[in-house]
Parts: sequence; C-alpha cells; structure tokens
Amino acid sequence: MPFNGSEVSSSFQKRPAYRYIRRTDRLPTYAQIPDIPFSRIPVKVKLFNPTGIGTWYIAAYDPDTHIAWGLADLHEKEVGSFSMDELVAFRGRFGLPIERDLYWHARSLADVQGRSRRRHPQSRAQRRTESGLHPGRKRTKDDPRLLSRTGQTPAEVAQMVYDYSHSSPYGYHHHLSHPYSHPRATKHRRK
Repeated sequence: MPFNGSEVSSSFQKRPAYRYIRRTDRLPTYAQIPDIPFSRIPVKVKLFNPTGIGTWYIAAYDPDTHIAWGLADLHEKEVGSFSMDELVAFRGRFGLPIERDLYWHARSLADVQGRSRRRHPQSRAQRRTESGLHPGRKRTKDDPRLLSRTGQTPAEVAQMVYDYSHSSPYGYHHHLSHPYSHPRATKHRRK
C-alpha cells in the first residue's frame, strides 16, 4: 500500500510517546483501503489516554484533512474516522495529552476489533466432547488425564497434602501463622 509522508506530533514534549504518526509508519490514506477486508488491514499505530478511557487504533491517515481512520475504543469499539487535530489538542487529567503505545506491534483490524477471536457459543462444548471431557462422562481412577506429573491420582495427591499438613508438630494451622502466636499452638509446643 502506498503511504503519505506526513507526521503528527504533540507540542507537549519532544518525546517518542508524543510523536503520534511517523513517516516510518507508512500509513495509507482511507481512499487506498476501502475494498480490503478487515483481516488484511494492518493497524500500525495505537494511541491511548493515560489518565482515562480512550484508545485509538489507526490504520489510515489523510495528511490533507488531518483525518485518521481506524478503531476508536471509548465506551465501545467503533470503526470509523476521527480528527487527529482534536486528539493532538486533547488534554486529560493533570494536563496530560494522548500518548502513543511505543510497544504496540501491528495487528489486523479484525484482531483489534475482536472479530477473529470470537467463537461460536457451542464451540467450548464441542471441544470438551472432542477431548473426552464431556460433562456427562464419568471419570475413573485410571483416567490418564487425572494423573499428576508424578503419576498420582487427585485422591492420592489430596491424601499426601493432608498427611503432610497434619504431620506438623504445631498442628494443621501451622502454615497460617507463626507457631507460637496461634491460640491453639500452646498445647503443641515442644518441651
């Protein structure tokens, strides 16, 4: 995709977080991406409000009109256009401006919007059935999925934990506090 060579930055400070759109982002204009599906549109820039709600994902930018296109996540996610002039002029709490996420890696617009991660409501039940974890299926002691890393069943592990916790000379509650500070610890003191 071709890109425009304009940069957008805040006058707040000359730091990388306030350089919103850079030449190296190589953002196309909106006119260059209308027929591309969301799964193939890269979102290269993420801006956010450090003191409140508001995240903007930018996929396209027109330097002539200062209009960006992408996804705005305020109270809910909406795909559309927004003015970069307004975002640059915005000041939140403590007078802080919008910041750029310096650790953002480009993702598709569908990923950002959440479309590619949605699953059919029955898919979890289908996965459980396919893996043999159907809710109606009775599990036996010999089921290999119930064995721990040591090869013990859950009942054996529970018995081992019980035996260990009750073998303390200070009683079962030893792990909750210092042995001599517990009210019942006095009868378990060593002499």
